Amino acid sequence: MGSCISNEDCPNCKWEGCVVETYTNGHQWAFCERCGYAYNNGNGTEEGAEETKNPKGAWRIMIKGTGGKVGRITNLKEIQKGMKSFVKEEKDVEVCCYTFKKGKKWYVHDLLNNRKMLHSEWLLYIEALQELER
Repeated sequence: MGSCISNEDCPNCKWEGCVVETYTNGHQWAFCERCGYAYNNGNGTEEGAEETKNPKGAWRIMIKGTGGKVGRITNLKEIQKGMKSFVKEEKDVEVCCYTFKKGKKWYVHDLLNNRKMLHSEWLLYIEALQELER
């Protein structure tokens, strides 16, 4: 089963980095790493499609030597608690953060360095980190 991956505008936050993967059988999956918007039409039709509207943000964990994991936030306090305990237990964590919206701007809370920054600044940080790995 072949697929095509593209970046498109998120229907929720309008960020241009929403990853959309479309398979030849019609199955489509989308996820926005900024706001946590998610869409999955599992069987290739609109019937039975799952869509997350109005998410609270997204989380990201990257461990050395792996591609990392991402997910949407439905309960911010649970995510904060869970990610902090994960960082204490796991030794090779490179990135552990979550996004949140304050006013009209999106921010990232970097739990490893205990700092908050604009989402656009965080993207530059991730690019630099990926360059160091090459």
